[in-house]
Amino acid sequence: MGLPSPLAADALAPPGGAFTTLFRMGHLASRSLATVALSAACALLALASVLAVPASAASSKVPAGWMGVSATDGSLLGSAPLWTGETAAMKGAGVQSVRVPFYWTAMQPFGPGPVSFAASDIVVEGASRQGLRLLPIVLGTPAWAAADPDATRGWSAPRSPAEYGSFLGELAKRYGPKGTFWAQHPDLPKRAIGTWQVWNEPDLDAYWAQQPFAKGYVALLKAARTALRAVDPKGRIMLAGFPNRSWQSLEKVYKAKGGKLFDVAAVHGYTGSAANVIRLVDENRDVMARYRDAKKPIAVTEMGFSSAPKSVGVPPYVTWNTTEAGQAKKVTELYASLASKRASRRIEGAYWYSWYTPETSGKGGWEDYTGLRHLDGEKIVSKPALAAYAKVAKKLRR
Repeated sequence: MGLPSPLAADALAPPGGAFTTLFRMGHLASRSLATVALSAACALLALASVLAVPASAASSKVPAGWMGVSATDGSLLGSAPLWTGETAAMKGAGVQSVRVPFYWTAMQPFGPGPVSFAASDIVVEGASRQGLRLLPIVLGTPAWAAADPDATRGWSAPRSPAEYGSFLGELAKRYGPKGTFWAQHPDLPKRAIGTWQVWNEPDLDAYWAQQPFAKGYVALLKAARTALRAVDPKGRIMLAGFPNRSWQSLEKVYKAKGGKLFDVAAVHGYTGSAANVIRLVDENRDVMARYRDAKKPIAVTEMGFSSAPKSVGVPPYVTWNTTEAGQAKKVTELYASLASKRASRRIEGAYWYSWYTPETSGKGGWEDYTGLRHLDGEKIVSKPALAAYAKVAKKLRR
């Protein structure tokens, strides 16, 4: 996120981005939630709440995989018991796709040798058992591969795009259609990963220290596409989600000759209304049309509303902060609105940010209060927004 938006009176995000706290760590968070109650049944009790869904939602059916969430908290992703419980709750709520980070920093920290799949295997196995599709975000430059290991504003760009491409290729060998993971786990429902999102918000220096970003990022796209297609000829590259004036960042990718290097565009829609999320999609669509690329789909890979208390000190220009009840209403409004425009705008999927956020003691920033679920003492509990998500998912499902 970054500068205020010119759309109406809205701002699209404060500096740093929804993932800044998590991504700057450069590894999966280690905070233990071993004492958290895992029962998916408890999570589903909250789904009994009834929230009105606009009539238009009922006629705006969406294809399998369209209803998504982002799940980025390392304490969930690194714990098999927690992840097992939460993926069961996701399935019960109607989630079909989950966007998760695969951190290069954590999986290949010491050099271009073997890749550690321990944490990602947990994520893939848990999602597969529940029939959930995964959209991995492949990001984070380890120090050995960084163009500037001492970068202070955020992650450095890779010194060699080919090294990043090689890493993504190893992921595809593990989890793609012919992946070794599936051969080693014949008991699992096979949910091969076919689409890979290359980085997150590289137009922000929190994620890409070398600005302007376009030339280096397009080189990364080329390396990623080359490596992926060598392993999976039908594999797809999804562009990083851009926040704020996302259409301007997208145009920079086209101007840097990146238009033929991705299969799906992406946008991050943080704004005060569902209508403005559609307007953000339209702005990006206009750019794609100008570059004769209108047939490609676009995904809203982040969108959400925070329920941060006043003690957090959310800046007044963050128009997507509300109460828990307001957050629930926005879930319904956003998904119904996007579904009604899905076909005309070629919207491939919509991912709520986020499935779970800690929300502890009124600390952190607005992005720490966007979860459909949150920590309450020693338990992960559902907010009213989860019931809203489940209800609209049921209405929209074909």
